[in-house]
Amino acid sequence: MHALPKSLTVYASLILIFFLASCGGGSTVTAVSLQAESNDVAVGGRTEVTARATDSITDNTLGERVTFTIRHNESGSRLDVINDRLDGNGEAKAIFHAGPREGTDIIEASFESGARTTTTIRVGEGIVIGNLRLEAFQVENGWRIRAIVSDTRGIPAVDVTVTFSATSGTLAPATTQTNNAGFAETLITNVGQHTATVFASVGGITDSIRVGATEPIPPVSPATLSLSQSGDQVFAFVRDSSGSPVNNQLVNFRISQGSITTSDSTNQNGIATATVSNLDPGMQATVSAIAGTLSRTLEFTMP
Repeated sequence: MHALPKSLTVYASLILIFFLASCGGGSTVTAVSLQAESNDVAVGGRTEVTARATDSITDNTLGERVTFTIRHNESGSRLDVINDRLDGNGEAKAIFHAGPREGTDIIEASFESGARTTTTIRVGEGIVIGNLRLEAFQVENGWRIRAIVSDTRGIPAVDVTVTFSATSGTLAPATTQTNNAGFAETLITNVGQHTATVFASVGGITDSIRVGATEPIPPVSPATLSLSQSGDQVFAFVRDSSGSPVNNQLVNFRISQGSITTSDSTNQNGIATATVSNLDPGMQATVSAIAGTLSRTLEFTMP
């Protein structure tokens, strides 16, 4: 069998792009994957879902729109979309918030081209994780990493599974459960003279810390702080001077009336979340947030 001439191959590709654009709104993505950070979430818990373009008829998918949809909703869940257009890594993300009931929820990610896929999240009773913080202690053969986990009431979360990963070095164990103090620990070795970033994930929350041959590198100082509202929640977005997300930055929240989550630490996307309550629908209040030396306000309207 003889290969088609290069000109015919290019012509056929142009016809395919034109057909797909006319039938599917211009998207060139032909295959997509959808993964949840955890497919088992406690009632009222949350997890991050990531859509990735796995195949396309062009090499560049930057900016293509992804639609996140809850196709089956037994728990009463909802989604907060972080970004609905593919970034430079071909990814778009959303936060899945489990509802107040046990059940099975199905999330779909789709493109205008017709490419789509789903992931199933099981929602059950259990501890709702409210905060995760990492500490590092240098030992003789490496670094001991401690994850400090608490629930939404600030009480130590006991017997929950924490998953660790690192950009380099050797971790052991990779998963472990918290003790009665809400602590889970792992050891990283073989870092050498370089630095490594260690990640810990539990209950839809991820935190990280950098370790190396000397002391852990201190967190980056926040340079910008912005607020937005989605339903009864307020999101604080913290960025450094280069525009990159600031992880593990404590954000304190206040509200002029009603109630609000007093504080939260930003995740790896630089987002801290607070929930507003004790306001009647349509009532307005001023929400303020403080991150380091930065402060911002938002006029909030209860849905």
